[in-house]
Amino acid sequence: MTFRELKQSDEKIFNDWIKSWTTESVIVSVAKPITGSFAEHLANLEQMKNNSINNFVPASNYFFY
Repeated sequence: MTFRELKQSDEKIFNDWIKSWTTESVIVSVAKPITGSFAEHLANLEQMKNNSINNFVPASNYFFY
């Protein structure tokens, strides 16, 4: 098991994980379906990490594999 950021090669497992949330009554923010492509989602996460979105504090997202 490992704790790390998403990579392009994680697209299928990430999409499978998102689909698994469709039967839940409460959806956590990181489990909401992404808009756009997976590559755009990764770029958005990178922007968040570098604090270039809306002047928010830098934020990294890690996933447990």
